[in-house]
Amino acid sequence: MKTKIKITDKSRVPELLKELKALKARKLEIGILAESGEKMLMIANVNEFGCEIVVTDKMRKFFAAAFGVHLKKSTKKIVIPERSFIRGGFDHNQKNIETTAERLLEKLVDGTMDAETYLSFLGEYTAGKIKEYLVNLRTPANSPLTIRQKKSSNPLIDTGHLKDAITYRVT
Repeated sequence: MKTKIKITDKSRVPELLKELKALKARKLEIGILAESGEKMLMIANVNEFGCEIVVTDKMRKFFAAAFGVHLKKSTKKIVIPERSFIRGGFDHNQKNIETTAERLLEKLVDGTMDAETYLSFLGEYTAGKIKEYLVNLRTPANSPLTIRQKKSSNPLIDTGHLKDAITYRVT
């Protein structure tokens, strides 16, 4: 009697290679993206890196009329300090982000998650951690004038638009 033995390859190597190739071909961008508009990009940039604004006579008049603040003649610039919420938020949460990426990668390897879902989960998680960092950031503090205008001392929260603009995209 002849016996036939059929060997079936149960490995997931071909599928895994396909997903790894798909993962390598994609890019995950996290932060304030161009679709947020030029104004939001400018606000994010000023807060992320800080800014020095040269004081002009026109600005002196505006501050006096709008806020009742008379800038001294010796005041030559207004300094908006760096409040790095993107870089700082990522750096502060880097270990958690890496741990989450590793856990999600295990799901990709075992076939319960594809590359697109992996990147979307990681993008959502990282954007959430950066938003959390922005909300909790307290230093450097706002100037008394800014606190009076906003009616809040939270440096990066006024309308919530900056926080809401933090997002991700998979390309």
